[in-house]
Formats: sequence, C-alpha cells, structure tokens
Amino acid sequence: MVAEILLFIFLCLYHFAEGCTEGYTWAKPTRRKKNRLIQGRMGEGAAFIDYHGWRYGENIGIFFSVIIGFYIPTCTDLILTLLGGWLVGSFMYERALNYVVRGDLFKQDKTEYHIMGLVIPRYRWQDWLALVIGVALFALALVK
Repeated sequence: MVAEILLFIFLCLYHFAEGCTEGYTWAKPTRRKKNRLIQGRMGEGAAFIDYHGWRYGENIGIFFSVIIGFYIPTCTDLILTLLGGWLVGSFMYERALNYVVRGDLFKQDKTEYHIMGLVIPRYRWQDWLALVIGVALFALALVK
C-alpha cells in the first residue's frame, strides 16, 4: 500500500512539474514574470522555483516512479495505480499549464487538440472526468 501511494505521488509530481515547464514555454513574457509557480531564473520573477528546479521535479517524479513500480506486489495494483496516477496527474498538468499561461486554473475555453492531422475537441468536463476516474482507479488499487 505504501508503494502504491508513493507511485501515485511521484506520478502527480511529474505531471505537475511538466505543466509548469510547458506552461512557461507557451507563456507570454508578462505571464512568465507574474505567475507564482515558475520563473526563468531565481530572482527574475515572482515564483518560488525556477525552470530548472521544475525540470528536476520532472526527473525525480519519473525516476522514483520507475523504481517504486518494482515494489508493487501485483500487476493489477500496478496497472490501477499507473492509470489512476496518470489521469489525476493529467488533471494537475492542465491546472499548472493554465495557471502559468493564462493566470486561471480553470480555463473557460479549451482549444481543439491537433495531432497528425486529427482534430480532437476538448472540454472542461473531460478534465474533471479524468480526475474522478483517476481517483477511483487509485482507490481500487488501495482496497484490493
């Protein structure tokens, strides 16, 4: 049970850190200086961690996720924890990205997602659905 909780936490850390760094990449110069999550270098903005600090967060999240995954006793628990952590982490990623880029955790208008010629519509309810399903899957991993 401890391994599942740690894996979940490190997956969420990775996704949140990834949202911060990607948000910084897409943010306009004024948002880069104003947001409280990420700055280019220490002392260049209002944030408490700089870009490379969040990159370390990404690396720590992935590194320990891989290590801890070996300590989860069953394949079912591993899959449920991975899926749950990924979905909750995706929710956290979107929150960090939206805050850094727009200053709003819950962006009202979502743009379409374009990948290899496909256009996928996106809605806010999809983020909330990912959170609910992710928490449910993680809870299943813990009670099994």
